[in-house]
Parts: sequence; structure tokens; C-alpha cells
Amino acid sequence: MRKKVLSRLWMKGGRAAGAVFLLLTVLCLFFPAAASAEQAGTEQTETTGAKTAVYMLPGRGASLKEITIPYIGKDGTVRSRVLQVYIPLEAEKPCPALLKTHYGIDPSSRELSWYLKEGWAVAAPKDPGPEENGLLTSDDLVFNSACYYTLRHLDEIDRTHIGMYGESAGGYICLLLNAAHVGIRGAWSSSGFCNLLFGLKEYWDYANSFNLEVLGELSPEEQQDSSVLMEKLPLPYLSGIYQSFAPNTEGFPDAEEDPAFWEAWSPCCLTECFTNPILFTHYTSDALVPVDQLTKRFTYEQAGESLPEGFRCRLSDFELPGRLSGSLAEQLPENSFSEVLHAAPSPDEDLAVPLDLTRKFNLVVLDEGPVEGYAGHKKENGAGILDGRPFFRTMFTWEWRDYFRMTREKLHMLIERYKGSSRLLPGHKDVDDTVYGSRAIYRKEVVEELRDYLAGGGEIPEEYWEEILEERPDFEKSIGSIRKKLSEKKN
Repeated sequence: MRKKVLSRLWMKGGRAAGAVFLLLTVLCLFFPAAASAEQAGTEQTETTGAKTAVYMLPGRGASLKEITIPYIGKDGTVRSRVLQVYIPLEAEKPCPALLKTHYGIDPSSRELSWYLKEGWAVAAPKDPGPEENGLLTSDDLVFNSACYYTLRHLDEIDRTHIGMYGESAGGYICLLLNAAHVGIRGAWSSSGFCNLLFGLKEYWDYANSFNLEVLGELSPEEQQDSSVLMEKLPLPYLSGIYQSFAPNTEGFPDAEEDPAFWEAWSPCCLTECFTNPILFTHYTSDALVPVDQLTKRFTYEQAGESLPEGFRCRLSDFELPGRLSGSLAEQLPENSFSEVLHAAPSPDEDLAVPLDLTRKFNLVVLDEGPVEGYAGHKKENGAGILDGRPFFRTMFTWEWRDYFRMTREKLHMLIERYKGSSRLLPGHKDVDDTVYGSRAIYRKEVVEELRDYLAGGGEIPEEYWEEILEERPDFEKSIGSIRKKLSEKKN
């Protein structure tokens, strides 16, 4: 299996990218090995077509469900991928759960062990490959949304106590899902993309141009020599993954002509839809996802000495239209967030991420100095990890009414998905109404989420419905249908 993945990395990465991927252990970091388990049985869910294999994990105190989830892709084709769900055996059921977005989870990791010991189930996609990196704005988002929907319908899971977390591309998917859904208990984005135009287009094209210039000067033999590449390439991590992420913006319109399109795919422009608490962590040295797109407060004025003189990594260094020129922090509601600069822990040191529980949004930036070309998301890699348990412990104990408030923008997004016209999660007709991605399932999902929100003490101001209808008369049938279903007694 590992040899096949390496082969795919080599083919996807273009010139020398496979070598760089291997050299920098991206495979080990993001594509963990499979768990050792004993199969205990199978299950099938008729309503969604999902098929489940159940395993026992000796010594882990958990069972593992591998759920094959069908979903409708961007082109209308029904595809399927597998969601792994680790369920603590001793926890009271239904139990809270965490969904790790985009990337898989290492079954031997301390991270998984920590969460299971808390009594939380942990779910993540199984065996994501580099091809998924290029599907963030299409099928990968749909599948990860289907994972959340599936978790909400598992008997062992308390659907009102589901949190979410992700790193890098996973952080980006996590933020999009938090904008799209109502009822997520809390979310943690670590080094996540916040601005699609800056993060995956303008900055990446600019930064990788330095790698391409150097590659053009190397001999074919040198292009295959990992030691030469590490020494010569200005941004080796970026060189290794650039090609796999490139498809995300292919076919997108010119940003100057249609900035709203790019805004719809950029979390920094969706802050009005963030209606649950979110923790953001980031490193100042990040060369893949520069911290400026999260907050400008802690960006160093100049890049580090390992990069070309005058290297640009700030939002203001690029011509970005409208809201895309602002950081995510600049577009959060006033007094809703905390921004903290904290010394980066040593490579082998764990750090419980500090929190300001008087604020809905916590932005914690870890100081490693300026952006450096040899950095990935941070300069120093080791056994130490950031510990998000304090955040999720709090999220799983707070009452919904204490921190969650519906916004007009969030309600608008939910109605749009119900209608089938969502840009992030468009509903398909006449494909298969039992499969996630169909308009029928999205309608069911929106009503279920709103019903749970109201049952938890949430409110939807009457003026929100009225204002949205005035702005979008084409929503009349959808609004009427949603309100009618919400008024009906649940079967």
C-alpha cells in the first residue's frame, strides 16, 4: 500500500516533487498507516446506502467502524470513500465525538489516545491520498460534509456534541463546514487556509516561481537527487505539494471580475456565518500558509534570510479585491475574539493551547520568527504536539444558548442549501435521492440541524426570515417549506 502511495505522489508531484515529498516525510505526517484490528461484524444503513465494517481494537479500549459513504461528486457521479470512527468502549453512550477533516488519523498517535481517554469518539477519512488535495473546492468538501452528517446519525454519537478539527487543508475544510452547518459544538483550525485567492493562488504561484527557476537550472540527475533539492530549492515543502493542490482553482473566474466567487470559497469572507466557537492556531514562520491571512498583528515585516531578498508573504504585497485584501481577524465581529502571541514550544514539548473563554473566537499565534523557506507550517518538527483538549472540554460542557446565536447570513446559507443552489454544497436532482449530495438529503439535513438548534434553546428572529425573503424572492417556497417542517412534530 505504501509503495502505491509513493508512486502516486511521484506522478502527481511533477518534477522532483516525489523526492521532496519522501524526503520531508509528508507521507508519514498526513497519510498514516492502517490500524491493526480484528473484524467483529458488518452493518448497513438503508437510508443513506452507507455500509459499515466493525472492528475491535485490542489494547486500545475502543471499537472501530469503517463506514463506506456514498456521495454525489461535483460532476453528478456517485462515488464513495471510507470514514473511520473510533468509539471508546467504556464511555457512556451516546458520547461526544470529534471529526478530523480532510486528513486521516494515525491509530497509534497520542492525539487519538488522548481523545479516547476523554470518552470522545474520533472520526477521520481513511487513507486520503494526494489526489484529495486537489478536490478541496469540490468532492473533498462534499465527502467531509457527508462524514459530519453520518456522525450525526450514529446511535453511539451524541449529535449535539460533535466538534471538528483540521490542519492546513484540513483546517480550510473545517472552516468551510463551520460556515455551512449549524450545531457544530466547537472547531479548531490549525494552520488552515483562510483566503483561497491569496493562499492557494496568488501567494503560491509567486512563491513556487522561485522553485521553478532553480529547477530549470538543475540537470535531470540533480532534479532527482533529494539532497540537492533540499539544498537548492528556496521552498522545498511547497515544491513537493504545489501540483497536488493546483486543481482547486482551475476554471475559477478572474478575481477582479468576480470577487464574490472567490469570497464564497474563502473563510475570511464567511465570518458572519461562524456561529459556534472556533480556535485558530498558527505559526509565524509558516511558509505554506502565511499567518497574515489569519491576522496581520504578528506578521514579521521581512521574511527570513533563507528566502530571496524582498520575498512577499503579506496580504498587502498582492493586489486582492474587496474583502479578500483583509485578514480573517479584521472581519470578525468586534469584541468577539482574542489575539495572542505565544512563544512556540520546543520541538518535543506539548503545549496546552491557551484560551480566553470570554471570547467566542481565539486566535493563538506561536512565535518562531519570520517566514523561512525551509519551514512547512513551522520550522521545528518533533514529538511535541499542540493540545486542544482544554478547548473541546469546554465546548462539550457549555450550553448552546450560552454561546450560539443564529445570524442572518447563516440562515441565508442554510436556505440556499435547502433550495439546492449552494455554491459550497450544491444539491443534485435526478441522481439518487438517498445519497448525500442530493437536494433531498440536503433538505433533510437543514431541517434536522435547525430543529436541534431550536430544541437546544436557540432562536431565529422573525426579521431574519422577512429580510432574506425581501432580498431573495426566489427563496419563498424554500422558506415556506422549512418553516412548515419546523412547526411539525418530529416523528
